[in-house]
Amino acid sequence: MLKFLIEKVNFSALSELLSPKLLSAVSPMDAVRIVSKIGKNYTDSSRWNSMPKSLCGVLSAPIEEALLKKYFQQIYQSSIWILDFSPSAIVTLSADETHWKPAPFFYEVSPRFQDLIGRLYAAHYNEQDQDFNACLVDLGIEGAAGALKKHFGDRSSNTVQFDLRSFQENFVEILKAVSEGKNKLNSEFIVLGLMLITLYASLEKLGKPIDVKKCFDEAIAERAEGSPW
Repeated sequence: MLKFLIEKVNFSALSELLSPKLLSAVSPMDAVRIVSKIGKNYTDSSRWNSMPKSLCGVLSAPIEEALLKKYFQQIYQSSIWILDFSPSAIVTLSADETHWKPAPFFYEVSPRFQDLIGRLYAAHYNEQDQDFNACLVDLGIEGAAGALKKHFGDRSSNTVQFDLRSFQENFVEILKAVSEGKNKLNSEFIVLGLMLITLYASLEKLGKPIDVKKCFDEAIAERAEGSPW
């Protein structure tokens, strides 16, 4: 995952983050704490080996939909998020068998952050605009509503073509919007952002448009049915 980030992340877009105005959107101390914790987790093989990883393993066809569903399932399943959805974590064992085998990059987000992100996705895909806006307020990012809706995509469109560069540029737009307000961006967005960067890269490489709403609905339905995530 580290090699992927070094080689694939569009630093020309993310270089805008170095401006004092954008850096003011995030607490530097909190950011350092989170990145340090991810690094410490990576080297803690005992914790990784003891973690439940029921989502890891076989990816059913179509691979791109299965991978996106695992992302949604993880958001709702646990506050411990595995961050590595990069192409190197998608391992083809045979023509008929592909697995998700992530590197041990993980972070335990706060239950409140997990709940709000889950509610935000649900409000968007279920067209509950009032709850969507309430989540933005609770997350302190109401000023970024336009950029976030652009990130989520048009609800009237059936499919989305995933593009890593567009995601990174949109993330910068979100930071810009937050920096113009009075709130600090919750530093746990760093965790979500890292996970999304790796996910976008894999979905971009797979190259097929995806019905995101369908994947979200199926992920939630499997959760409701008691699927052993």
